[in-house]
Order: sequence, then C-alpha cells, then structure tokens
Amino acid sequence: MKKASHRGFCSLCRKERDTFTCRGCRKEFCLSHLQEHRQTLNEQLEKLTDNHSSLRQILIELQLPAARNSPVIKQVDQWEEKCLEIIRKAAEECRQDVLKRSKEIVGELDPVVVELSGKLKQIRDEHDFNEVDLEQLTKQVTQMHEYLNQAPNHLIHKHAQTVISKIQAASVIRQEKKESKRRTWKEEGTIVAGGNQQGDLEDQLSGPEGIYVDDDKNIYIADLHNHRIVRWDCGADSATVVAGGNGQGYAADQLNCPTDVVMDKETRSLIIADAGNRRVIRWNGEDSTDPEILIDNIDCWGLAMDNEGFLYVSDRENHEVRRGKPGDAEGTLVAGGNGQGSRQVQLNCPTYLFVDAQQSVYVTDRDNHRVMKWRKGASEGLSVAGGNGKGNKLNQLAFPAGVFVDQAGQVYVADAGNGRIILGHEGERSGEIIIGGNQEGQESHQLFGPKGLTCDTDGNLYVADSWNARVQRFDLVMSSKVFLLS
Repeated sequence: MKKASHRGFCSLCRKERDTFTCRGCRKEFCLSHLQEHRQTLNEQLEKLTDNHSSLRQILIELQLPAARNSPVIKQVDQWEEKCLEIIRKAAEECRQDVLKRSKEIVGELDPVVVELSGKLKQIRDEHDFNEVDLEQLTKQVTQMHEYLNQAPNHLIHKHAQTVISKIQAASVIRQEKKESKRRTWKEEGTIVAGGNQQGDLEDQLSGPEGIYVDDDKNIYIADLHNHRIVRWDCGADSATVVAGGNGQGYAADQLNCPTDVVMDKETRSLIIADAGNRRVIRWNGEDSTDPEILIDNIDCWGLAMDNEGFLYVSDRENHEVRRGKPGDAEGTLVAGGNGQGSRQVQLNCPTYLFVDAQQSVYVTDRDNHRVMKWRKGASEGLSVAGGNGKGNKLNQLAFPAGVFVDQAGQVYVADAGNGRIILGHEGERSGEIIIGGNQEGQESHQLFGPKGLTCDTDGNLYVADSWNARVQRFDLVMSSKVFLLS
C-alpha cells in the first residue's frame, strides 16, 4: 500500500477525502476503506495459504510409504486382482511407474513449494503484498494443483490402455495355446543338409550355426568351422558355396567362423556375421570378390532384418543389440546397453535375434539362460522363455541359441544345452518340448547342440543340429492359420 495521502475520491464511498493509492489495484481509498481493503487482501492470503497447505499434504502423501495407499495405487491393485497372471505383471509395472512418477513430482515441486512457503511467510509478516502479488501466487499454486491432478490420472489412463491391450492379448494367447496342442510336428526329422559327418566337402558341414530359409525353401547356412556360407537348394544332395570357403582369414574371399546369415531382399545380397573377423559384411553374390564391410570391430553373433529393411545386430562384447539401415555403422540401441548383468535392462552375451512385424526384438540372452523381448522403444526387456537359471526343467533353458516367433506370439527356442526345441508363451511360467528332449544323440528324433532355428512358409521347422553337423527339417503334421512367420 502507498502510505502518502492526498486529496481525492475514495473508490468505495465515492467521497472526496484524504486518500491513499493501492500499488496493486491502483485505486484510491480513504483511511476507513483502506483498512477494509487490507482486510479483504488478508482474507485472500488466508485462502491462498490453505490452498498451499493442501498442496504440501498431497506431496507428502505421494511419498513412500504413504504413496502405496493413494487412490492411484488402489486402482492399480484392483486391476491386478481382476487380471490373469500376465496382467499381474502389467499391474506391477504400472505400480512402479506411478511410484517413480510420484517421486519425480516431489522432486520437481518440493523446492518450489518450499520457496513459496518462505515467500508467503515473508509477505504475511511484513504486510507487504497487493492484488498483483496474490494473483501471481494464486496462479502458481493453481498450476501446481492442476499438474498434480493431471499427472497421476495420465499414468492411470496410459496403463489402463496397456492392461486392456494385454488382457486382449492374453485371450488370444490362451486361444492359440489351445490350438497349439493340436499343432504338432513329426517326431523324426529329415536331414536336408549335411549329415555326412563333420567335414568340408560339398555334402558336409562342420558346426552349422545360423540358418536362413528363402521362399523357395533353399537353405543358407553359416558353416562355422569351414569358414563359409553355403546354400543347400531344396532337395539337393550337396551345397553350393556362396561366400568364403577359401580357408580361415581376413582376405576379401575369406571368412573367419561366420555365425549367422540373413538375406537383404531388396538387394538380394547376403549379410553375414563374420564373427572371427569381428565384422558384419554384405556379400553381393556368389562371384563377389569384394564384400562390403557394413560394421567393423564388433563381436556380433546374430543378425535379423525387419519388414522395413532395418538390420539388427547383437554385440556380445557390449551386451547390447543395435539396429540401423545396412551401412549405418553406429545404429540405434534397441536392447541392453547397460552393462553385463541379469536385470531387465541388461543382457549377458546376446547371440541370436528375431524381429516381429511390430519391430519387437527377441534376444537370446545366452549366459542368462533366457530369451528377452524388447518392444519397440522400450527401456527394458521382458523374459519370454527361461530366466530361471540354467537347467532342464520346462521353465529353464541351458545356453539357448536360435529363436523365432510366429504370428500368435509364440516363441520357439533352440535349447542348445538340453538338446531340444521349446515352445514358450509370453506370460506363461513354463514352455513345452516340441522337438527333441530325448537325450543327445544322432538319431532322427534326437538333437545334439541345436543352434540355428527357423521355419518355412508351410510351418515346417528347420534346426541346425550343430554337433551332429546337419540341418534337420521337422514337418508340420497339423497346420494352423496363425502359424506363418511374422
């Protein structure tokens, strides 16, 4: 308030008196009405103080352990009780997200509220405030209230949609699981490549790893110990060398322990994980003498390509998976990258990869004995097979290798250390054995160190039976409309 008086008209009584000018509203008041105006401002200050106290109480309730009794968390708990086991996981994710966001809100607003507390105390003690001050402070407190009201509700809405989607997905998975019981493969496989002991002849393999089957059912094989990529045409008795095959080395016509191969359908070229040479290369044809180095100095074991032509590479040394267009040496991190470990944000020696139509990445997390799914843009993965330590139970894996996923979201894993192929369902605790599991051996119903795994357009499974130096095909007995690869 302005203390100096002068003759003027009071804005309330409209009489000419000695008046005082309010610095806030710029109006004139006589002495009696000046006190009335001050009382009005004091009442507004009291209301603002009460509003501020309410804001402080909300912040306190958002902090642990009180936050676990908040309405937001209670809603999450209600969802959890109504959902299946898969949805319970989503509820816990939501709960942690709300608590995390609550902490963030406290961190953001607590310093502001503390500062505001001091300001309110100061102007109250000094009686030095006006309408402009109150308007600004009221606006600030109102904005913080709105922010607090909207933030948790936004999280609830977001996770509600996620839970609804997962409930629908769970219904589909349950239905497909019932169908999968009718979907079986022949117990005995057919040798479609190799099977003539370890060797480097045209009809032999030595430690086959990754495999790729094209639309004509020709098989491309990373023939590890022969340092070559071979193509075994459908029905053929021997292979054609399409890359390497000139001894172990770094020369343009050589490979060094290749572990995986995929085809870039746009260019009809092969992309190869040349693991021993620590590089990923493009081989442009059988007669190519100058392969293109796409990525150098990388401990890459597995490759995958999505439906948009992005290349995915696993990096065992850095425990991560990156994606990019072929030729993009840096790429974008899509899985792991948080050091070696077993947490949901970590990987431990990632090897084989699969990418579905939604660009979710499935990673064989070898030394964690699990398969992880990283949805597009996710900051952490979800275990979809194994993850319960090394073992041979149905909820365990032992050094898993090849992986692929059908359109129903069912995960197929080459369980190398157990000599079997496991079919898993996202959200289920254990899988089922669909091939092998009959002890390690050379019989047609046995596997010995299965590595690469894929299927053709008819749903027949192909397994790189590595230590038996062969690739076996297991024919589908009961077909299903949902089986075709994503």
